[in-house]
Amino acid sequence: MYQIPESEVQDNLKRRDPVSFLWQFQKRPLPWVTALRSLLPSIPQAEADVLLHSLQLSPRESESLQQGLGGIAGERFANLAPHRIGTKAIPCGSFTVEETSEGWIARKPGVEHLICNLPIRVETIYKSESGDVAYGLRVHWEKDIIRFVATKRDVDRSTLFDIVSDELQTRFQEHFEFARLKWARLSMSLALQFSKPEIIPHAGRIGWNPSQMRFQFPQFAILSGGRVDPTPMPILRRDQAVPGTELSAPASYRRAIAMLSRSTTEIQLIWALAACVSNNLLAGTCTRNPIGVVLDGPFAHEIGGRAARALGCGFVHTHERGENSVLRFIAAQCGAHDFPSLVEFGFNSRLEVTTAWIDSPQLRHAMLPLSPYAAIAVALHEGFVRIRSHEMPLPLGELSSVAGWIIPSYLEDVCRRKKLIEFRSNECEIISVLRDMAGWLESCGGDGETVLAGEKLLSFDSVTPARAFVELVERMRAEGDIASAIAPVNETVRSKTPVAIIRPSVDVTHNEPMRVMHEVVNETLRRKRIPAIRIDDVRADLEMLSAWRGTIDGDNQDSIWLIDVDWWNQTATNIRRKPRRSPATSRKVPNNGPTEDEDFAEPSVVFSDSTP
Repeated sequence: MYQIPESEVQDNLKRRDPVSFLWQFQKRPLPWVTALRSLLPSIPQAEADVLLHSLQLSPRESESLQQGLGGIAGERFANLAPHRIGTKAIPCGSFTVEETSEGWIARKPGVEHLICNLPIRVETIYKSESGDVAYGLRVHWEKDIIRFVATKRDVDRSTLFDIVSDELQTRFQEHFEFARLKWARLSMSLALQFSKPEIIPHAGRIGWNPSQMRFQFPQFAILSGGRVDPTPMPILRRDQAVPGTELSAPASYRRAIAMLSRSTTEIQLIWALAACVSNNLLAGTCTRNPIGVVLDGPFAHEIGGRAARALGCGFVHTHERGENSVLRFIAAQCGAHDFPSLVEFGFNSRLEVTTAWIDSPQLRHAMLPLSPYAAIAVALHEGFVRIRSHEMPLPLGELSSVAGWIIPSYLEDVCRRKKLIEFRSNECEIISVLRDMAGWLESCGGDGETVLAGEKLLSFDSVTPARAFVELVERMRAEGDIASAIAPVNETVRSKTPVAIIRPSVDVTHNEPMRVMHEVVNETLRRKRIPAIRIDDVRADLEMLSAWRGTIDGDNQDSIWLIDVDWWNQTATNIRRKPRRSPATSRKVPNNGPTEDEDFAEPSVVFSDSTP
């Protein structure tokens, strides 16, 4: 609030540049409480009425401001506040219903009825995207104010008066006196007319609520300045496991800091997932877009799924989809919140990852444990990150009990810092979040290097499509779905298994490019009902990497790529190379399945140029 005489305004506008004069405004503000404390005791009632109505305070803001004023100014504010009790009378048939400090009273000439003995206000209406509604109620009981939330579902089943009566009886063992029949049926309608409630959209959504400037969780909220509101969420969805239900309000937790600073693969996976979750929760505030998470490999599937649940992610069981398609069910469930949800497909699920999956924006709020081919094919599209770990699963152990500390505590720190995350334009936002989390953990006394080690599990395939293409082709070779052959340049190789790679024969110079039939790769994906990869993106990346050597025509008028063989071999070698195992995971494991090296093993049969 500014106090500048009108004569001074006119004089300055004539003699000064407007920008410099406005700068004077900025240097001379008074806090609202200070300004009102000095103004309210002296200004006329009509002027005070106009001033207080122009502030457009919500009921909670009005009550908070009255407490802050105190003294004479506080008393006058209470008598003039737009939300004060006794300011309205509602016509209702032949009666006029008045709100008084003793409750609601219905009057007409010669008749007076007590409708209820306590004034009731509807302060807030919470609306969820799924259509659920809840009311934030305020009851003036003696010298105290009671607040609680009631769902529209419960109010419709009975009446507002019954809801208030049950709440007073349960919490205070107090009797609420009210009239039944007609007046009870009209109780919610009258309450809505006595006060203008504040409407809060997206109230059932876990994540950032822009209208309230807070990160909302089921049991608490983190306000934009870092303060924690312990009030539970007003609307909880009942048709799924709500994300963040088991999370507690931020607190200092030395045991969690110590355990999450160890150098093990499980902890690296937890930090990689935590960066993805934080990125999605921060989307729209300081990151640009949410990103879908693809879990790739047995370790990522099993341990990643447990870690996701420990971090607070919800879960979606596709066997509960009823008549809905798998995609529609996942999109509806995961899109309901900013907090990602883990999708559990079930052992007998006939999963068809079609192109529609790529186009669904709701899947950017999902964690998808996909098959080896589908994992790369989906992650090659923009808006997905792949977490890749093919080690043998190990128990998560005590980490399940401490991982839930990460997300609330980190978001509280981000809000306290006013979201000061350093983003670099040439890097993915998740990497920036991961590095910011490393600095935050160090400030808490932990080891930031452990957090940064999670980066090696993250694959941004849409950023490096050529590398992902190599990995996909090598996996197909290892599984026997495509074959490679050695043949001279002018020879055509045929076999029962589709040949996708033809390497130069030994008598050709080492610099001779290898031939890759990319349509064979996409055709294999189509047979398995997996989205085809975008060939143009891969080709553009190959050209940028100087690995592109041109094209030649194939037998079916398809173009065959010529790719630098040295680049291909080096890329495949780097993909096969295992990260160094930590002491906790370096023990021998039984040979129950392919290891990461075996994923890309050379095929047992190599077709030569003499293959029929």
